[in-house]
Amino acid sequence: MTPEQRKLLRDALVTALVTMGSQIGLNLATLKGAARAAGFVLDDEALAREIDYIVKRGLAELKPVKLSAGVQRWTCTADAVEYCEAEGLV
Repeated sequence: MTPEQRKLLRDALVTALVTMGSQIGLNLATLKGAARAAGFVLDDEALAREIDYIVKRGLAELKPVKLSAGVQRWTCTADAVEYCEAEGLV
């Protein structure tokens, strides 16, 4: 994947979190769908690496689900909203 493609993928994931997952968060399957809608087909491991990168950059965070510790959901941060606004993604 080229750096330009990786940026498009990460933009798609962050935009999905900002537009759809800001309150309850998005699970891996939904984020995989957002990547697919942007033209990227990734396995779960590759997608998890991209999400981890976005988390480390401070644009997303893992939100625990109180009734089921095994369920993972990610939400956007205020920095993600500002990034999407600055980039014209939302």
